Amino acid sequence: MAANDNRWSDLHGDLLVEIARWVKWYEDFASFGGVCTSWRFAAVSENFMYKSSQVPWLVFPPAPAKEDDQDQDQEHIKDQSIFFSLTQGMIRRVTLPDFDSARYLPSRGGWLIKLAPDLSLSYVPSFLTCSAPTPTHGHNPGLGYSQQVIIYGGTAKLARAKPGDEAWTKVNNTEHSSFGDVICNRDQFYAINGDTEIFAIDGDVARSASAPLPDGLRRHKQECLYLVGSEDSDRKLWVVSREGVDLRPVHPGNEDVLHYGTYGFQAFEVYLGTKRWKEIKNLAYRSIFLGHNSSLSLDVSSKPRCKTNCIYFTDDYGEGYWYMHEEEHTEFGGKDMGIYNLQDGTVEPLYKGQYSYHLINPAMWVG
Repeated sequence: MAANDNRWSDLHGDLLVEIARWVKWYEDFASFGGVCTSWRFAAVSENFMYKSSQVPWLVFPPAPAKEDDQDQDQEHIKDQSIFFSLTQGMIRRVTLPDFDSARYLPSRGGWLIKLAPDLSLSYVPSFLTCSAPTPTHGHNPGLGYSQQVIIYGGTAKLARAKPGDEAWTKVNNTEHSSFGDVICNRDQFYAINGDTEIFAIDGDVARSASAPLPDGLRRHKQECLYLVGSEDSDRKLWVVSREGVDLRPVHPGNEDVLHYGTYGFQAFEVYLGTKRWKEIKNLAYRSIFLGHNSSLSLDVSSKPRCKTNCIYFTDDYGEGYWYMHEEEHTEFGGKDMGIYNLQDGTVEPLYKGQYSYHLINPAMWVG
């Protein structure tokens, strides 16, 4: 290259910002920011114009090292979590601090919430956060609301915290409920209990927002429930019921060895204003990505390698994880994930690479 040739690092900042705004994929945007300092300044989250349409990445615990593998890199990668891109079919390895002792929870905008053993919260960036500034406590980056709601304890109750709080506050009017999932939809928090009743959370009080699922729509026992936000209405939510996650004998009649495995889903629209439920059997161009407190639906018709009218699910069944660990049946834990076709009920593999199960941090969606 001639000495007077312009270098990529010499491009004007305004031009770099304009280029950055045309980048459509998280992974490309992250690579854009890694070119040099001036490009990194342009690759801030405010310049990424396609946040809401991004397919989330699937994050796995570090893959176990092979006993016969003498590769020196094994020592380096054994503590690195696997980030898998569905649209690109590629992985990245990222070191997450205190992964074996802290609980990681997904957040939007590429951030992860780290819940330490003392229940303190902090935000941890991944390569998906680009150059966004670290959010303040109580503010969820990319979502615009400044409150957090969690499910806690063996009885699965609700607690909330807002900026400046030094402790969690119990949410009232939920004494007789155990909750399975909580989400924020259009600045309003909702939680669903084991009886399929949805509650809206206003401050430290929860109020009923829907009647339970009518018996006429119940196909099986609702073993695991997920809430999914609606993009087109603040008075409508989706509820997904997962079937097959309860522990059951590997061989009928023999309780010595138990296992679990998803074999079906039901999806519903819930109209909060009328408290009416409607079963959904066709998602059209959309698909649902399931994960506790982080489920979402996306139009994936133009996304490479993604399938429409499907439910993408991971293995987040905590009771099953602990059973497999205590009984040393680790060949089962962490394997219950796949792509469920809502039209014909078939399931195909979600990820074919090597990964491991983790008692504290199961696989999750981040994006």
